[in-house]
Amino acid sequence: MGLFDSILSGIFSGGSDDKGCDWYCDECDAHMNSQPGFTTSSGEWTCTKCGYVNDVTEDNILDEYENPYDDDDDDDEGLSVSDAADIWRSHGEDEDYMFGYTREELEDA
Repeated sequence: MGLFDSILSGIFSGGSDDKGCDWYCDECDAHMNSQPGFTTSSGEWTCTKCGYVNDVTEDNILDEYENPYDDDDDDDEGLSVSDAADIWRSHGEDEDYMFGYTREELEDA
């Protein structure tokens, strides 16, 4: 379904089909529910702000209290940015050894 079809679908369905959720662009964090013609009916929505194609299926609906960045498998204390920076540097600043930190965070440490 193209952008024009999505707009028409939103107009003729009497509003947006948002599954009762607030949807934000995965690329630019724009609130997509307020974008003209927004709908989840095709499972995808192209952000009108940045053009990123977002998955708007039920698979991407988070529980109200769910933290998408929480890794339940790791109950131990995490690797500090300082320790991660040491390991990263010792491996020639290889991106495989960044441990979830950004280049800037590791360089600052």
